[in-house]
Amino acid sequence: MIKIIFATKRLTVIEYDFDKLDEIYELYQDKAIIKYTLNSSTGKTREQLKEGIEMYHNAYIKYNNCQGKWLIVQKEKNKVIGFVGLLFIDELQKTELSYGIIEKYRGHGFATEAVIGLKEYVFKKLKLSEICALIRESNIKSRSVIERVGIESQNKKVKVKGKMFQLYEEKNPDS
Repeated sequence: MIKIIFATKRLTVIEYDFDKLDEIYELYQDKAIIKYTLNSSTGKTREQLKEGIEMYHNAYIKYNNCQGKWLIVQKEKNKVIGFVGLLFIDELQKTELSYGIIEKYRGHGFATEAVIGLKEYVFKKLKLSEICALIRESNIKSRSVIERVGIESQNKKVKVKGKMFQLYEEKNPDS
């Protein structure tokens, strides 16, 4: 049975599922996702993706639901259109919110809707005190999404895994 992490009006966010391997494979062949994702399974074979799915599932359990990646499924078509995730960044000692949407589904507000849902999940269910987002300077669309949902630029560049990012942060309004 597929575990639902959270749902929004048009999206359901679920654990990675072997039954959706072909759709996951398509997701991780997307050039923008390959370019901008910090820690991904991009460009992998289907067999390597299976190993990645197990890794995400194990991280979810190991870190008490506070780390992992989940699939974004468009309810209307029951189709995987992207991912959202949480990753603890050792260099910053912060939990990063990440996401990616397959190119043909961009421009319809799905990323914004998914990030709003993820923020609610993080702050209300997981009760994390803050989250961050790491945005590459050239990723204008992602910066726009993050700013639209209220995650604020810290006007600070940080280096993580050898790449430079603009740091965005938001504190839990309830803590």
